[in-house]
Amino acid sequence: MLTVEGLRKVYAEKGGKGLAVALNNVSFSVKEGEFFTLLGPSGCGKTTTLQSVAGLETPDAGRIAMGGEDVFSSERRIVVPPNLRNLGMVFQSYAIWPHMTVFENVAYPLRHGRRKLTETEIRKAVMQSLAMVKLDHLAERPSPMLSGGQQQRVALARALVHAPRLLLLDEPLSNLDAKLRDAMREEIRNLVKALNITTIFVTHDQVEAMGMSDRVMLMRAGEAVQLGTPEDIYKRPNSVFTATFMGRSTVVDGVVQGSARAGDEVVIGTELGLFRGIAGNAIADGGKAALILRPNAIVAGELDGNSFPATVESVTFLGDSQEVRLRSGDFPVLQVTSPYQRVEVGSSFNAWIDPAHCIIVPAEEPAP
Repeated sequence: MLTVEGLRKVYAEKGGKGLAVALNNVSFSVKEGEFFTLLGPSGCGKTTTLQSVAGLETPDAGRIAMGGEDVFSSERRIVVPPNLRNLGMVFQSYAIWPHMTVFENVAYPLRHGRRKLTETEIRKAVMQSLAMVKLDHLAERPSPMLSGGQQQRVALARALVHAPRLLLLDEPLSNLDAKLRDAMREEIRNLVKALNITTIFVTHDQVEAMGMSDRVMLMRAGEAVQLGTPEDIYKRPNSVFTATFMGRSTVVDGVVQGSARAGDEVVIGTELGLFRGIAGNAIADGGKAALILRPNAIVAGELDGNSFPATVESVTFLGDSQEVRLRSGDFPVLQVTSPYQRVEVGSSFNAWIDPAHCIIVPAEEPAP
């Protein structure tokens, strides 16, 4: 449905001291009806990518096609304006007009769009859209009298009212409290899936990305670093950056013993001992590497390989889990356990990790 090829965008830095690369050869495709997420830290290029798809930014190079039709091509000099791309967009701030009612906010794109609709047609479309987000009973309420979650739903109804071929969501949950954010995350996912709307979602929150997406593209410094399903990226990261961004981990430096392709088993020697694990990327024999230990993969076991002696330094109760700080020699290790498991500070045990849950990736290159 959407094809993005070789996007590049460069900005002049403040004071004219140089150029900042916002996007560097970014390419991906999104299937019809897919929920696709652009994930990464601030400044990684995810919003610039979304705005390029929307037509709010013009890349310096590359191609963007929707339904097989180019809406941007640097080579063919095509730039289709945003209002002709048939998109729906929800911004981080929602952009709800406070002087309008709920109904008038949602009706705005129909009143000012290319198609001229009758008042009867507008009312029918608006009420259908509000019904989808369960706000039809508040159609005549003034916008300032809405809660944060209701404003978010109005913005979503407005984005959907003209049946866009692509829905763009730019961090729409970031202004909500934690409990409401969890509820809206499920509601948005269920709604767009029920309507089979192709969706691109931008977030810096890995929990949102994993809970909502069919596929995720993780970005860093203007580049795509890994693309796959949430489970693939979490369980099979290809770098230290990916592993640590997608969840808490203990990173142990070491040296590989025997080369391996991505997905192959390999052995790494570390200060915690020898470990067998899965190569998250191609690794050469004798190369510096990093062992990634997920905190909930560490369990008690025998000291006979893929294990290390550990002493409990502290236990923090978090409600649905407890965080256990371990130490093996001088090395700190994080473990997460069930809140119902009794763990005593000062106790010792043999910590074991299944080789299938040990990920070994090339060592992180030092920053220039």
